[in-house]
Amino acid sequence: WEKAFHCLHETARNKVELDTITFNAAIGACGKACEWAYACYLLAAMAQSRVELTAITYDAAISACADVGRWEKALQLFGAMVQSRVHSDRITCNAVISACEKGGSWEEALKVLSLMLHEVVQPNIITFNAAVSACEKGGKWGEALHLFSMIEQRLVHSDTITYNAAISACEKGGEWEKALWLFSTMGRKKVERCTITFSVAISACEKGCEWEKSLLVFSAAVEGKVELDTIAYSAAMSAWEKGGKWEEASQLLGDMATTRMKLDAGTFGVAISACEKTSAWQQALQLASKMLRSKLELNTIVCNATLSTCEKCGEWATALQLFRMMLQSQVESDVVTLNAAISACKQRGQWERAVLLFSIMLQMNVEANAITCSTTVSACEQGGNWEKALQLYRFMERGQMELDTVTLITAISACDEGG
Repeated sequence: WEKAFHCLHETARNKVELDTITFNAAIGACGKACEWAYACYLLAAMAQSRVELTAITYDAAISACADVGRWEKALQLFGAMVQSRVHSDRITCNAVISACEKGGSWEEALKVLSLMLHEVVQPNIITFNAAVSACEKGGKWGEALHLFSMIEQRLVHSDTITYNAAISACEKGGEWEKALWLFSTMGRKKVERCTITFSVAISACEKGCEWEKSLLVFSAAVEGKVELDTIAYSAAMSAWEKGGKWEEASQLLGDMATTRMKLDAGTFGVAISACEKTSAWQQALQLASKMLRSKLELNTIVCNATLSTCEKCGEWATALQLFRMMLQSQVESDVVTLNAAISACKQRGQWERAVLLFSIMLQMNVEANAITCSTTVSACEQGGNWEKALQLYRFMERGQMELDTVTLITAISACDEGG
């Protein structure tokens, strides 16, 4: 493109008249090199030199902008093209719609499509795919399905890309039934269903808490020997975990490890949450440790699920170990974190450690709630330390912390036991 630009500059300097063909070739060269700014500069130079701008000129400049995600500039050039009454063809419109799709501007994409139909420019599957995808990115499942019906009416054959975009739009909009209808339609019409298709369909079922439907889609992928990705496995695990199928969710994690699939933090989070439901604290801790070994960052949600598992099993030492791990890894602790750790200590009579955690909570500026207060006071009461229980209650009261009836009754009980 630099040579083309240099030749054009030298020709102009030698006062040789430049024509449309020469400019178009230079703009095309700039576009191929992703030099959209130079392409636009040449187009402006043509207009200034009163060299005729043709559909090919605009096509090349618009494509140069579209290819690098400059959708606003592409749209601006398209507007200038329409205003100059230069006839736009399908290539131009497709480039503009594609640019709008990449920029997430679904409204502008539909405006260009509407103009195409008004100007009797026949859209093809590339046009519709870009428009449906723009609606999908904008979370407009209704508009995506409307476009899908237009495709059917115009007897344009929808392909995998069309269906994937429409299913994804329904998934984002929480319309799992419509997503499954599209998924089933693909099967009936023998449109190829790929990894993305299954992943999005499973995710739609997961968001709709339809674990049985997600199992059917997952099974269909396995039977069809479709290679599923981490997204599909994570969505299936989450769906089964929500449906109370915790062992099945944990089994999926094992399958992922067997196939050496790359695991992300979200996948581990779902598996640990499944362990929490079955009180499998050892498995939860192993998964958290594996996350660290895999150089994945621990997050608050994952740690809280693991702590909750330890709390349910009364594994106070493990809970404290994980809490220390969170501090070392600089993972943010919240009220759920500290409540689970305090409760784990309380269950095994570790009232001193419960009080220590309460103190750490205050130092970390984590706001205590009614559960925190009642659990800490209860830990002192169960440990036979009525003075500490009463001291804590008064401290909480002075600090205007959230106290409930349980906390008050526990403090009174501690006093009664202390005489």
